[in-house]
Amino acid sequence: MTGALLGTFNLTIGPYNVAFDGTHVWVTTGFNVSELRASDGSVIAKYPTKNAAGLAFDGANMWVADESVNLLHKF
Repeated sequence: MTGALLGTFNLTIGPYNVAFDGTHVWVTTGFNVSELRASDGSVIAKYPTKNAAGLAFDGANMWVADESVNLLHKF
């Protein structure tokens, strides 16, 4: 590792939390969870939430804590 910046990606708001599932990078951005292609940072999908506050990957699924509505989403 050289510490060189490899890319910068615009998500319009946030980002707050980041997780990697082995293929994609997941980012909470307040009212959305964005799924990004790890190789180039392009947005694969955006999933609406009320206030995504945390992410976790269990080896098969991405879990998202939605703070404002006291829900846990499983993708």
